[in-house]
This record gives sequence, C-alpha cells and structure tokens, in this order.
Amino acid sequence: MRIRDKLISAATAFDRKQSTKRGHNPYALAIYFERIDLVCKEIDGGKPIRQALLDGFNDRLLDHLLKSVGESPA
Repeated sequence: MRIRDKLISAATAFDRKQSTKRGHNPYALAIYFERIDLVCKEIDGGKPIRQALLDGFNDRLLDHLLKSVGESPA
C-alpha cells in the first residue's frame, strides 16, 4: 500500500471516531485530505516521511498518521 493510501485510511478512521463527538467539524476530512496531498508532495520532493508529517499535522491525528506509516509517535 502506498504512503498516501495509508494516510488517507488513517485520517478517515480518525474522522469517523471524531464525528460522534460534540463540536466535530463536518469539513475536517476534506481538510485532512488536502493536507495529506501537500505532505505527499513534500515526501516526493525528498523530505523524510516523519518530518513531513510533523510539519503538516499535530495532536492526536499526527499520532494516528505516524502509526499508519510505521513511525512511532513521540
């Protein structure tokens, strides 16, 4: 599975869990996908996967994305 596919899958699962909580942004998934596209362009440009994700995301979503590509969150 490609990195982009893993990130999309992880973001979708994260958003599905968040959607049951109060205050969930119904547009969040589209925002995540746009950011994933930018991160993948950075990775294709030679930036390390971990650094690209750290630059593009934060909080619990970052942890989920790092796990999805085999990086341990720290």
